[in-house]
Amino acid sequence: MSPWQWAATVVLVVLVPIALVITTEVDRSPFEPGEAATELAALEEKLGYPPHAVSVELGDYHSTVELQNPATPQATDEYRIEHIQALYGLIDWNRIIGPDPIQPARPGPSVPQRVFDLNPSDFTQVPRIARAAVDRVALQEPAKAAEMVLTKPTLFPDLRLGPLGWTVTVRSAHETAEASFDPTGQPTGIDLSGTIRARMLDLFQAGPPLFDIAHAITARYDGKERLDHLLVYRTSISFDLVSGGTVDPAGDYSSGINGIRRAGEGLTAAPHIAIPGLVNPNQPFATAEVDWTALPRLVTAARERLGAPDARIISVEIRKRAIAPLPPAIEWEVRLDHPSGRSGSFVFDTSGNVLTR
Repeated sequence: MSPWQWAATVVLVVLVPIALVITTEVDRSPFEPGEAATELAALEEKLGYPPHAVSVELGDYHSTVELQNPATPQATDEYRIEHIQALYGLIDWNRIIGPDPIQPARPGPSVPQRVFDLNPSDFTQVPRIARAAVDRVALQEPAKAAEMVLTKPTLFPDLRLGPLGWTVTVRSAHETAEASFDPTGQPTGIDLSGTIRARMLDLFQAGPPLFDIAHAITARYDGKERLDHLLVYRTSISFDLVSGGTVDPAGDYSSGINGIRRAGEGLTAAPHIAIPGLVNPNQPFATAEVDWTALPRLVTAARERLGAPDARIISVEIRKRAIAPLPPAIEWEVRLDHPSGRSGSFVFDTSGNVLTR
């Protein structure tokens, strides 16, 4: 081997490992203990003043912050923060990219209404909230928090501002869910629409999913609710609340895999209105008065009476009425149809006896 070849070999053996060490970077995740607080403190240090934020978004390896522009309070700018380490920690750098001006969005609450104080110390609990979100949504496959957003959400269609809170997106290989928390980490909501159990949900088969969703109504009102009627659908139970005590005003609500919500997300519930001269045959009742184990048996009975064992169940209405001289009792109206064009509606008592008017 010539001297030049020896020299080249030495250069490769010595310098290549050094180059690999120098160029190897590690992006720290904001979900790691202390990382989100560190990144936001670095941003505040660069700005030189305590910023007012519109939103904070934490991703796998970066943070994105939308801040109110100090010179133009109706405008916002975006900053991206990446915590980079190299040389086994000898290089430790928070790379801050921005400001990048953000164009005004669609009509809604103004920037001054949406801002909140950005205090880095408040972000020390990010890992705890991320873990709580993973536990709360309980996906069927191994999962992790993929994104966390802190903001005041705009509620549609009336464009009201919701309270400041976290929305945590949790993902696995085949599922996605969201869990919401207030700034202190207390749970405020959940969205399991993108989960396997949501796709498989069928309340007409009864069992634990139906019992849990029905029990949520009882638990919310401590068993003191008064309902005009319940409507069971495949994935949810709608109910007309006559009285909810101090918990909720009267109106239309829905209980499902994502909890209890008013009629339409962000909409005002329609109040229960008594029409003069019209006698409502329904008697107010509580959810606990319903024997939910009867549902699959009554669904089968309705299909048999229609002569279509594979008929589609549209809904099951549950109400409390009196048939003289008997006292008021729970009755079930099963509505169903069939691709052949046959359809029907059958009313039963809880024992399965057909009721006629």
